[in-house]
Amino acid sequence: MMKTLYLDCDCYHMEHSIRFATLENHHAEDDPEVYVTLYLVKQRLLRRVWLGLKYIFGFKSQFGHFGETVFGDRQTQQLQQFLEDHHAASTTTNEGSE
Repeated sequence: MMKTLYLDCDCYHMEHSIRFATLENHHAEDDPEVYVTLYLVKQRLLRRVWLGLKYIFGFKSQFGHFGETVFGDRQTQQLQQFLEDHHAASTTTNEGSE
């Protein structure tokens, strides 16, 4: 079973949502992992080819090739709690296997 946390950008645009997920019952020999899922903006085929060619030939945008998600205080507190819970659970699981 996965434990998930969905966080929205402060602008509440659907494309700026991020999902964090962890496996609740991972095996002790596995590294505890956090999965991060982002929305990737869809582009037309020719636009993707053009961006790919620019990347291949070393063109660098001053802004980079990424979007952004802005977290306010509420979202950062939720993320901090999610990661603290994950850390506590993974520490407990690893101690029990030793």
